[in-house]
Amino acid sequence: MDIQEELVQYAKALPHETRQSILMAFPETKLHKHVKTLFERMEPSYSTAITYGANGHGKDLVIVKKDNIGIDVTAVVVKCWPITEITAGAVDQLKKEITDILKAGASKKFQEVESLVGHALEHPDEVESIFKDLPVNKIMVIVAGEFSPQARKQLVADVPVNLEDVRDIDWLIGKCVEHYPQIFFEQEIIDSLLVQIAQLEAKHWLGGKRRNLSDYYVEILVAKTGVRERAKAREVSVDKPSHLAKLKEIIEEDRRVLLVGDPSSGKSAALVRLAIQMFRDALMDVIRGRENKQPFELPILVSARQILEMGGTGALLGTLVVSPELESRMAITMLMVDALDEVPSSKRQQVLDKAAQFADELNISLLVTSRKIEMLKTPPAGFTKYELLPFEVSQALKLFAKLVEGNKDKLKVLKSGLEKIQFKMPMVPLSLILLFELVEERREIPESVNELYDRFADIAFGRWDKDKGIEVTFELSTEEALLGRLGTYRIAFKRKS
Repeated sequence: MDIQEELVQYAKALPHETRQSILMAFPETKLHKHVKTLFERMEPSYSTAITYGANGHGKDLVIVKKDNIGIDVTAVVVKCWPITEITAGAVDQLKKEITDILKAGASKKFQEVESLVGHALEHPDEVESIFKDLPVNKIMVIVAGEFSPQARKQLVADVPVNLEDVRDIDWLIGKCVEHYPQIFFEQEIIDSLLVQIAQLEAKHWLGGKRRNLSDYYVEILVAKTGVRERAKAREVSVDKPSHLAKLKEIIEEDRRVLLVGDPSSGKSAALVRLAIQMFRDALMDVIRGRENKQPFELPILVSARQILEMGGTGALLGTLVVSPELESRMAITMLMVDALDEVPSSKRQQVLDKAAQFADELNISLLVTSRKIEMLKTPPAGFTKYELLPFEVSQALKLFAKLVEGNKDKLKVLKSGLEKIQFKMPMVPLSLILLFELVEERREIPESVNELYDRFADIAFGRWDKDKGIEVTFELSTEEALLGRLGTYRIAFKRKS
């Protein structure tokens, strides 16, 4: 279940009276903004603008639908007062507003309307002022309050025939639950957290292919330096919050942690996935209504290069862009610094020192990731080093199961193929994903894994990443061990062939 589905479920779980009272409590101008957001979520291809004001001609919002057939302009009138009995004054007020709407711009020809709409779409900042003058061919009235069936019948009978429909509070509640559930909670904080989660979900190698990191991420194995036996490895599962807490507990306990591993072994992904989980935990706290309004514990995730260029903690805190509502309720508890190996070797100690200084000043934990580089063979003072271990077969199969998205035949091919070549390739996420892509292309495990090696080397060693620089790409102390293993895999493969 994704985050939006979870929000919908929590909104459905609220009593109807609670949802109704939340919507009815909004001031009219605030409700207009929420209704605009609701329509944008319901129909993202439509253009919606708030048009209340002196020249709004009675319409609170305007929705424009433009397609190959023509243009539909719907005026929306939002009434926040409760209507249990329609009085003559209430009907007259609505009739006047609707009449004003229908009269406004009635003389405009279709070509003029199309020109106005086109101009508005090209210049979104002018949408509200332009949409005020558009002639309307549909009208919708939303009564966000108590509204009896008799009152509704009387209203529909007494307003002009152009009135398309009258929506009541139950309609508004239902649409908000389905499309805009955060309105029933602390919407500003939730939306800010959702933005951060969405950015992190795309912050990975497959982000350009519209896959979220969580769609294919599987559990990792980390071991304290010197403890390589799998029985002593600390298992951390991102699929189960109780297991994920172990990695967080390691960092909170040791305070200064280095996480090292081979190229493309999943260091950055582990960092990002932990950050996502912390933001998700905060989101759940908002939805469930955390007691005593305790601050939400959030991380800051930056690259080692960013740390190198920062002047102080103010700049560091400025990298986390959130809403004022969230900023007033959050507490930064962890600094995550990714890819120490991607800064020049002469600057790496400076990065570690600055990161540690920032963490001390903010009194927070520090987690730094890096490939296995010379300076980290012995952990720097104050740091505890952990190593990210290669995948086991069970982890590889979990990854394949996520990538095939329920295709049992494809998963069967990958399972049988992995048994044949598991000792001929690095068991890290990148090589497994590349193997999956080769199977996608050829519908079978390739006879030769040379192409897999070539693709792996190009990406893992940054051959096409000009930002990393030649020093990082070809640093022998970083790559020699993995290159040696790749050579071993090749030789073993040739002998068996």
